[in-house]
Amino acid sequence: MYLEEKIELLKKQVLINADIFPAIEADMEALTDKIRQVTRKELSPISLCKLYGFKETKFKPSLHTLNVLSNFCGYKSWKKFCELT
Repeated sequence: MYLEEKIELLKKQVLINADIFPAIEADMEALTDKIRQVTRKELSPISLCKLYGFKETKFKPSLHTLNVLSNFCGYKSWKKFCELT
């Protein structure tokens, strides 16, 4: 389930939770650390750069990425994030 409006909402919520706004490419390393501290799960700075448009990609974010970011925002999963927002 890749609803563009939900992905955009999640991206904004992640930045709000991390107290990073507006995001710049240099923030992605710190964001990776904050996500790891909260969720105990790994996302690479490159994945975040692709998600936020700092690096080119032809692909949608993985379900793993969406789940971890949803966890970071206090939701059990990407599916729950989509249901509750």
